Amino acid sequence: MLDLSNMENWLDSRPHWEQQVWFFIIKEGKLDDKKIEEVYKLLMEDFVSGKKHERTPINFKSVSKTNISEEHDQVVYLKDVINLKHVNALPSDQKLAFGKNLTLIYGENGSGKSGYSRLLSSACFSRGDKSILPNLRETKTTKSTKASADFRVTIGEEQKIINYKEDEKYDILKRFSVFDSSSVQIHINSTSNLTITPVQLKVFEYVIEAFNDLEKKLDNEKTLRRTQNPTVSRFDNESVISKFCSELDHKVSIEEINQWNYTASDVERTAVIQEELQKLRKLDVETKKKQLSLEVKEIEELVEKLENINSILNLEYITSSITYINEFNQKTDLSKKMGESSFRDEVFLTTGSEEWKSLISAAKILLDNEKKLNPKFALTKCPLCKQGLRNEELSLFERYWYFLEGKSLTELKIAKENLEKHKKLLEKIEFPKFDIDSPGARIVREMDEEYFNHLKEQIENSFVINEKIKEKTERLEVNDYPRIAPLFMEKLNTMISEIKKQIEALGNPELEIKKLEDELNLITHCKIYSQIKEEVIAYVKNQSWLKSCEGITFPRRQITTKQRELFDQIVTEEYRRKFAEESEALDCNFGVSITTRGASGSTVKELRLNISAEHKMGKILSEGEQRVCALADFLTEISLDKRNSGIIFDDPVTSLDHVRKRQIARRLVIEASRRQVIILTHDKVFLSYLADISSELDTSYEAHWIQRVGNRPGKISSNSSPKLATLAVITQEVDRLIVEAGLLDDQHQHQQQKLIDSFSLLRSGCEALIEQVLFNKTIQRHDDYIRVSNLNEVPWNDMNAGKIVDMHGQLSRFIDAHNRSDTMREEPITIEIVKSYRKKFYEIRGELNAIKKTKKSELEKQKSNSPW
Repeated sequence: MLDLSNMENWLDSRPHWEQQVWFFIIKEGKLDDKKIEEVYKLLMEDFVSGKKHERTPINFKSVSKTNISEEHDQVVYLKDVINLKHVNALPSDQKLAFGKNLTLIYGENGSGKSGYSRLLSSACFSRGDKSILPNLRETKTTKSTKASADFRVTIGEEQKIINYKEDEKYDILKRFSVFDSSSVQIHINSTSNLTITPVQLKVFEYVIEAFNDLEKKLDNEKTLRRTQNPTVSRFDNESVISKFCSELDHKVSIEEINQWNYTASDVERTAVIQEELQKLRKLDVETKKKQLSLEVKEIEELVEKLENINSILNLEYITSSITYINEFNQKTDLSKKMGESSFRDEVFLTTGSEEWKSLISAAKILLDNEKKLNPKFALTKCPLCKQGLRNEELSLFERYWYFLEGKSLTELKIAKENLEKHKKLLEKIEFPKFDIDSPGARIVREMDEEYFNHLKEQIENSFVINEKIKEKTERLEVNDYPRIAPLFMEKLNTMISEIKKQIEALGNPELEIKKLEDELNLITHCKIYSQIKEEVIAYVKNQSWLKSCEGITFPRRQITTKQRELFDQIVTEEYRRKFAEESEALDCNFGVSITTRGASGSTVKELRLNISAEHKMGKILSEGEQRVCALADFLTEISLDKRNSGIIFDDPVTSLDHVRKRQIARRLVIEASRRQVIILTHDKVFLSYLADISSELDTSYEAHWIQRVGNRPGKISSNSSPKLATLAVITQEVDRLIVEAGLLDDQHQHQQQKLIDSFSLLRSGCEALIEQVLFNKTIQRHDDYIRVSNLNEVPWNDMNAGKIVDMHGQLSRFIDAHNRSDTMREEPITIEIVKSYRKKFYEIRGELNAIKKTKKSELEKQKSNSPW
């Protein structure tokens, strides 16, 4: 029992629902569904109800010690594995059987042993490589290509078949742990979870499980309550109701939800609105408005044209015309006066010639240059004759300069352009066609015929005046211009105002229709809302519930921290003690320590060297030392794991010397008396040690031989191995195969294979006969020492030795390992042939045993007669 007295203060600080979890578990153990429901109800009351509940404090002193008892699982054994599919290139017709204590499985490189090891690693608990490839020579690897096999297990008194499929988890198989080369590095250089939970600390495990159950229950309810807003897609148009519904959340109050209700008055109002809308939609107001608006536009266009006439055809225009004509006439006269002809006389006939123009131009340049040199210079004398100049001569020079600058012509041109521009204004005047068919005029006539006639007369007079002004301008006349009166348009503006008033008087039915439609839409939404109000209430309650649950957390880290405190006291110390024992047993006291820490609700451990804790062990220890330390760690784990039913090893002594191999062999044989131990190896020395120590400790074992026959790996010879083929086992197997062959049809393929296997066993029997009888076990394969004392009983004679050699050679002709001749392949092996060789084998063994017995008797006589 775990003393919880030192946890009371910590438990008192926990929230009430969590205290209840601890109380139930400490008192009764793992929570059932009823207790989970009870705690969940407390959790909801604390977080969701919104009320403060008075709770009776829990007295943990009354349950200061947990009464959780250790669980006793039924014993599980692996019986065999059959029907392998897509496991490397292993055949599906083989059976690998396992003994209840120790099973030794030998296989050379390429025999298929590793394939069986990978299958066991994938199916059982392993920290190493769990991947399995199919036969790549025959199968294209795809995602659907998965390994499979049938494991037959014994659970208590019941036998069960587990149809294993790769990547699927089977709890029964996970009770068997695998140790292989790839798991060595994980034990040595990585952290790994400690799956050991002593019964004293089951309370923490159960609390975490309860948290998981509560969280799962909470998540399930969250999923149920995370519904879509029930108002989505319910409303076709927008309204205050649809906007309110689109923004529903946990903040919405019941008062806000109940602010809209569909009543009988809404039904009556709906009928009234529909009737008013029908009337409004029948009115052709828009057509009338369009017609009146068109009339306004036509009159406005008429006004625009008349205003244009008034803006041009007025007194100001006539005044400007006279001014432009006078100016043009003046400039014309001046141009004539200042022209080159005005300078001609009877004296100089070249006046006006280019030379003459060059002369006066040079004089002007000379004058300008003099003024640049002497700003005060004035032309008073002739630059050629030096005679003084009178006003008449000076005036002549001024006229020369004026002529050179061409001012008179330029001014005449400008005057002409101004006059032409002024004349074009009259051409821009557009006189409207003003009769009963023209736009605007028709409307004016309909509204005021008298004004229509008056305006028509004015327009016609204006047209006549316009033509007269054009004529006078063309003739450059400045007198007797016609009198101009402006067009009277005020009446037109009055008409426009009157029509616009008519448009306004028609009103805007679209606004009224829109107003009524909005009101009807709101009533419709109110009706829909009333139908789904209960759904809205439920949705808002769910949102409020979900918001309240955001504060719910399950403090696994705090539990892990507290568990760690007690774990260090119980498990870590026990683990360290047990690891020290295993290190002592395997002779690997390299100064390795165990460190542990909490992580995500579990505890992880790591191996460290005391001399260099900051470096990984793999950087310092040799490959062999790493393997032994990893093996010690593995054995420590399984010794503390009460649920472990068996352990499986794949070549556990690679890179180790024969001394350490023997130590490990002894440790594993001892472990086989506690749980099922399965060892796959290609090491004959290690195999020999395992067999010898098993015999020494009286531990039963089964031995199988995995062989490659031709290109076919994975052939299993049960109860056979290259080292463990004892004479007793061999003769039993030969007898069994002969019996089984007799049950099959003659010349049947399976019968032939069993008979060939019989010859193979007899051949191994010859080898065992040499080792065990002829040499009396003096020299045994794979032993590291010679039994010299056995030489006295060696039953050697040349004749019997020759018989063994001869028989061994004859048997070799029949086995698959040798290339049989065509003649022998054509002649099938019969049961009688096998029996005849078995008889010869028994005869040789009997002769040797008789000689051995005689020698032993003689030796005993010598000992009895010896004075020593």
